[in-house]
Amino acid sequence: MHGNEARSPARSGLPGGIGLYTPDAGEAADFYRALFSWDIASSDSQTEIAAFSLGSGMIANVYAAVGRSEDSQHFAGWQISLSVSDVDTALGKVEENGGKIVIPRTKDGEGDKRAVVRDSTGARLGVIEDRGNQGFSAFGPGLPVWHEVLVTDFEEGMRFYRDVFGWECRLYASEGKTFPYATNRKGESSVCGIGDASYFGREGESSLWRVYFGAEDIDSSAKRVDELGGKTLSEPRDTPWGRVAEAADPQGAMFMMYQI
Repeated sequence: MHGNEARSPARSGLPGGIGLYTPDAGEAADFYRALFSWDIASSDSQTEIAAFSLGSGMIANVYAAVGRSEDSQHFAGWQISLSVSDVDTALGKVEENGGKIVIPRTKDGEGDKRAVVRDSTGARLGVIEDRGNQGFSAFGPGLPVWHEVLVTDFEEGMRFYRDVFGWECRLYASEGKTFPYATNRKGESSVCGIGDASYFGREGESSLWRVYFGAEDIDSSAKRVDELGGKTLSEPRDTPWGRVAEAADPQGAMFMMYQI
């Protein structure tokens, strides 16, 4: 793991890094370079094969994936990791609160302790021990600007993230109306959220985490996705939270875009 991986500064329970698991790193690099102006560099690490960056900051590490078995190390797609003060303690809390350990704790060459789990509703996420690494805290084009988990059981999901990761789970309200969506903290201090999957048109589908990348012109970016061999899964649309679109890269890894 690179020391300057895209991370939030020393904040337990908050997104601490993202990674792309892909069966074709070269094709993925071409896609994201053209879409978000990311750079890619090969890695000599034993765990990741490359890294995406923008300017002087890391965006994500890139890992090899073979097949699409979500309960193996060969998971293909974007994975969000939450920072914790101690991985072993966090894994204990995960199991105590109905979650599942998918990949037990490991330690890479940089000394980072990490694991992969499923929350009590089935969403897959990483857990990484926070060593105070600094990463992006900016809000701009091509940067990860929001992270969220959509769950099949909203109340259960909120309970899990409160008890395991210390989230406050503040319900979102607009014009006197509340939505089945909560943020990890109140107001502008929030950086991630949790929502009822059925409210977001995912009724009958599995719980999942997803990452939002900033786009200056989301309509043009959505068209560009298709031109580059990816797929626009939902056209740009206005929501109570802003203008968003859902897309997938040529290997099928899903991500969101957010108009900034």
